[in-house]
Amino acid sequence: MVDKHSSTTNGGTRTEGFTTFTGGERQSLKAKLRLAGWRETKAFIEPDGIADPATENRTAEATRKAEQRERDLAEGWRQHNVKAPDDADARELLSHIAQAIESKRFRKILRTVLADPDLVVIGRRVRRLRGEAGTQVRTLLGL
Repeated sequence: MVDKHSSTTNGGTRTEGFTTFTGGERQSLKAKLRLAGWRETKAFIEPDGIADPATENRTAEATRKAEQRERDLAEGWRQHNVKAPDDADARELLSHIAQAIESKRFRKILRTVLADPDLVVIGRRVRRLRGEAGTQVRTLLGL
């Protein structure tokens, strides 16, 4: 076990949680890291809490989209991504659903249809009834 204030197993000395190396040791470690595929880069590291890295380097488009999401969220909307077949029919259906989904009545109808698709078949048959029989059925159903 290595004590926080004692020398380390790799030859450097450890002080207050940081390992320090002599110039030769540092060069040797850098060479080993490069051989392992690492690349060296110089960077400025800022103190914690000063800048939010998620917002600091945003492009204009990313900033616009973030603001749009905030407005949508304030209005009770959120973007949802769904997997769907890659064809015109699926895109058209999703577009119609997206436009109509604002209506609570539509959402209730859609849930009902998904729970019992046979209701659609029955409804179509009722609509196709002609004459007195059709009138009586629609009257009984309150249509």
